[in-house]
Amino acid sequence: MSTLTDDLGRPIRTTTRASVLPVYDAAPPAPATATAGSAPAYDQGEPGSLSRRRLLLGGAGVVVLAGAATAGYVTLRGNSSTPKSSPTAATGSPLPDGLQPPAGLPASYLWLVVNLSDIAPRLAVTGSQLICTVDNDTTGGTQLVSLDATSGKAQWKADLPLDAILAGGPTLCPIDGSTSILLVSQNQIMAYPLGGGDPKTWPLQHNWNAPITPSGVIVTKPGDPENAYVLLHDTLTRRAVEKGTNPVAVLRDGTVVTTDLHGHVWLSADGTKAPKPTTLQAPKGTVPGTFVAATQNQLITAFVPRDRPTASMLRSFSLPDLTPRMTTAAIEPAVFPSTFMLAPDESWAVGSNTWINMATGDTRLITARWSPIAISAHNTWSKSGESILTADDTGKYLGPAKETGGQVIVPRGGTAQLAFCAGSVANETTLYAVPVTPSAE
Repeated sequence: MSTLTDDLGRPIRTTTRASVLPVYDAAPPAPATATAGSAPAYDQGEPGSLSRRRLLLGGAGVVVLAGAATAGYVTLRGNSSTPKSSPTAATGSPLPDGLQPPAGLPASYLWLVVNLSDIAPRLAVTGSQLICTVDNDTTGGTQLVSLDATSGKAQWKADLPLDAILAGGPTLCPIDGSTSILLVSQNQIMAYPLGGGDPKTWPLQHNWNAPITPSGVIVTKPGDPENAYVLLHDTLTRRAVEKGTNPVAVLRDGTVVTTDLHGHVWLSADGTKAPKPTTLQAPKGTVPGTFVAATQNQLITAFVPRDRPTASMLRSFSLPDLTPRMTTAAIEPAVFPSTFMLAPDESWAVGSNTWINMATGDTRLITARWSPIAISAHNTWSKSGESILTADDTGKYLGPAKETGGQVIVPRGGTAQLAFCAGSVANETTLYAVPVTPSAE
């Protein structure tokens, strides 16, 4: 039997391991002699030790007082809370021994989240909020946790159904005009308000396919190739689609966008009859290539230059009118959905090894072997051998990795100030809030 692996080739656990009820506490302060790039000794404890399997919030940046390196945090267990405070170095705490940051970032963190429920965690991030899932030993299930994206302070938490096996999310997704935190399990769709509270739920059958796209959930059923179902007015609503096409987006009015491999697009707003296709306007000298990405605002498609079959030109089309918005020069190697990542505000993207201005189509080579593994509003990252490289939101490469050995923590998202990176020590997965500043030389 083949083994599932994460971005760095490490085995991925296929069963959820229970752990303690999340506890908010302080991260250890950095020693006075430590620098941002130092790697101090770290006591990992015994494998499975309950003392480390906690949700920890602390370090510099947690309610930092003006003019001082003092951090405040709250310890939560059940419904009780005890305010505490602790001094800490302004640069945060060194990463544990054996862990290294992505290139271009310091070897320190400001706060962390222990006990994540997945070795390759999915995160939902806004400028002010980080949402993730953690294990819960008390119930044997999983909790959805919302934190302040700058300080790491807890905002709210919610227990997921005990039998929930997550197949998707948490992801920020529009439903009926409002952004929700969406999760998909084996038997239901769950949409939590950004501010917490009870979720809306919709039942699913175990063999239904319900991927979360940037524009919403699109449900398809085996043996039903001519229909797709979208969430509209709190119900799963049927849309007739052309057989053999690929549903890629759902618009605000519930219209489903489907594509094929020949440059055709269908906009289905009816539950009984599929519409006629529209042929996308191709750049001169190209033939239709593959669908690349879609949101509620735009459809991005690759076209192949006739004289450069290993390259692709990306063209963005406005939705729903399918008017061309921008076109890039030829990018080589060719761009596919797996090598394209769009920034959350849709202003820029990375396709293969190239930074793209999504308003003008201007491009810039990042490095020849760049292939994106993560993106935030302000940074993008690429795996290179055992290293992970960093570039900013203008495509500027932040420098090569240092050959220091150890496991490189993997970025999963971030904000303007922080990169949220996951690493595993002693069978525990931890999310580190790493400051987005150049490493000390």
